[in-house]
Order: sequence, then structure tokens, then C-alpha cells
Amino acid sequence: SCLILTSAIAMKLGMVPFHFWFPEVLQGSPLTTGLLLSTIMKLPPITLLFMTHHSLNPTLLTCMAIMSAALGGW
Repeated sequence: SCLILTSAIAMKLGMVPFHFWFPEVLQGSPLTTGLLLSTIMKLPPITLLFMTHHSLNPTLLTCMAIMSAALGGW
């Protein structure tokens, strides 16, 4: 159940293994919709991730965060 929860949150956040849908959606959307998807819509999953981080795999979360930051910066 922890892996499913981590995967669902990562998909909603657009993190690296599940990020392929996010650029395509942003490319075809207006500026205000893209702004909402990129900022405000990320707050609930981040809050859920923060509330459940003690039961999730910290190595997996750290690896996904580093890969997301590296790919996002690239």
C-alpha cells in the first residue's frame, strides 16, 4: 500500500518516473491553467506526502526528488 500511495502522489506531482503527462498537458493549456497546474494543484499532494512521509520509503522518495530536480533543471 505504501508503494501505491507513493506512486499516486508522484504521478499527481509530476515527479520523474511519472512526469511524461505533465509537459504535454502544459503545452496545450492556456497560461492561467498551466499556472494553476504547476503551483496551486501541487499543494494537496505535497501536504499528503508530508503527512504520510514516516510510513513511506525514504530512499525511494529521496531518489525521486533528486531525479526530479535534476531533470527539471536540465
